[in-house]
This record gives sequence, C-alpha cells and structure tokens, in this order.
Amino acid sequence: MTEQILAGFPALMDAGFMSTHYLEILSFLPVTALMALLAVIVHMDETLRPGQRKTLRLIILVVASLILQNFLDYRLSIGPGHWLMRTLADIYGYAARPVILALFLRLIAPEKKMSGVWVLIGVNAALHLTALLPNVNICFRISADNHYLSGPLTNLCLIISGILLFQLLIWTLLIFRSNIRREGMLLILVILLILAGILLDGSVGVFSQPITFLTLAIIISCMTDFCWTFYVHSVIPF
Repeated sequence: MTEQILAGFPALMDAGFMSTHYLEILSFLPVTALMALLAVIVHMDETLRPGQRKTLRLIILVVASLILQNFLDYRLSIGPGHWLMRTLADIYGYAARPVILALFLRLIAPEKKMSGVWVLIGVNAALHLTALLPNVNICFRISADNHYLSGPLTNLCLIISGILLFQLLIWTLLIFRSNIRREGMLLILVILLILAGILLDGSVGVFSQPITFLTLAIIISCMTDFCWTFYVHSVIPF
C-alpha cells in the first residue's frame, strides 16, 4: 500500500498537467488567500478569548486542508489511475466536512455537550473508511481504473451535515433570540448558501471540479460567521 501511495506523488506535480490545467489551478488562489487573510485576522485580533481563537484556528486548519483535498481529488481524477491516493483523499474530504459544522457549533455554544455530534462524525468517518476494503462499496469506492462508484450510503456525509446544519440553526436562534430577526435572516442566508453549494455539486454529476461549490460556500460562511460573531456580537462567553 505504501508503494502505491508514493507512486501517486509524481502525478501531482506533472508539468503537462500544470500547463494544461493552469486556469483550474489558479482558481485555488482566491480561496486560499481568503483563508490566509482570516488566519492573520484571528492571530492579530486581541479581543478574542483563548477558546475563541483556538476554535477559529481549528476551523481555518480544517478548511485549508479541505482546499488541498479538493485539489488532490481533482488532480488524481484526471489521467492515469492512482486509485489508492484518490480514495484516501476522498475519505478525508467526506470525513472533514461535518467536522467544520461541529466546530461552528462549538464556537457559538462552547458550554454545551457535543458527544452525540462527535459520535455522528465518527460513524461517518468509519463508514467512509470502508472504501479501502476490497470489493466493499458502502458509501463509495474508487475502481482500479480510477472511476468513482457510489454506494447505498453515498449521501451519508450530506445527511449528517444536514443534521448538524439544522442543529446549528436551532442553537443560533436560541442564543441570539433577542435579535431574532437580524440573526435569523443572516443565518438563513448562510444555510441557503451551503444548500446551494450541495445542489450545485450534485448538478455537476461525474464531471471533475478543481474546487467544489460546497467548499466555496463553507469558506464564504467562515468569513461571514467571523465578521458576524466577533464584530457584531463581540462577547460570547468562553
């Protein structure tokens, strides 16, 4: 297995791919710049409490890793099949998306217990890890000729993300119920943005994307949530 993983690395920096798909590669620059800007703001903002700063740094780290995962998946889906590396990249992508929503829950309500949330995230990751098993297709599988094969639980990540998104809506409306109109409208816009990303990704079908609409929606939501939480509501008890 180690040899198969190492064999995939030369493909990532192939000069032919870089010259042919440079426009797609450039599409990563704006979103990477946004996350870098947010990281600098979080580092410099002296109004943040230690718990807030730690959670925001974790969100930035996971989102940045998701940007890298998008690039790996896009690169490995083109050309000769490096099915094992692509499988590992896809497993990480499916496992990481709900983690971002869990961190948003932790950001707005650090005092609440989240054991059930982490159980859901663990089940999601464990079931997607079955893609590494031979002749097993529960959520998805990458075939030896590098084709994506969906399984009966192919929408598991979306379902769990939807549950966490609904929980985020409820918690936010309860915490900020004193300004329900303003908070509710802004949160609904963020949720609609994420739902739009999911629907747009589904409409693309089998075509490869350099960066998914859902990743773009999450990045914009990160920026929106930071500005909203820490510059409109400057005090969240940690």
